[in-house]
Amino acid sequence: LNIHNGIKLRNSKETIKDTRYRLGLKGTQTKIFGVVALLIPRKGHKVLISAIEEILKKKISNFKVLIEGKGWLKKELENEVKIRGLEKYCVFVGVEKNIIDFISVLDFVVLPSINNEDFPNVILEAMGLGKVVVASKLSGIPEQITHLKTGFLFKKGDSKNLAKLMINLINKKYDISLMKYESKKKFIKNFTDKISVKKYINLYENLLKS
Repeated sequence: LNIHNGIKLRNSKETIKDTRYRLGLKGTQTKIFGVVALLIPRKGHKVLISAIEEILKKKISNFKVLIEGKGWLKKELENEVKIRGLEKYCVFVGVEKNIIDFISVLDFVVLPSINNEDFPNVILEAMGLGKVVVASKLSGIPEQITHLKTGFLFKKGDSKNLAKLMINLINKKYDISLMKYESKKKFIKNFTDKISVKKYINLYENLLKS
């Protein structure tokens, strides 16, 4: 029996307008990608940084990636971004007090994990907000994301595949409005805290009867 994690969405503390202003996004028309993860190797930030470089090689520049979080790899990642000359396109925003506010201003959420992943809550939170998520095909993530319907999956560590997906999103190759609808719909149907608790109760009741 497979019982998925379920979450209750947290409330926002700021308006989207205020959060955009605070993050320096006021007036920008670029597509905003965001990562919410500890700055540690297994979360795959280096894969994303390589993907950003691949995108720029295609002469595409109307995008920005915001990296949220803390961790011992931060300095190394910041140095890599600087060495590659990507500071304009890849910004480290530190730790957000309320992650819901941060996710709300993103056009797309990216999770490029390369190992030791499980069933990431950040994907559930993004889906609950109706966001399209681009994530590694790893561990329980394919159970969360329906490829090409609610989001996108790519082979872990494959920066070129990730870059291609991001380029297609920047160039509006998909019906994003429909995908956002399907993403939130799947969350409501499968991943709320109430649904998870109900499944556990049913499990215990069936065990008592057996």
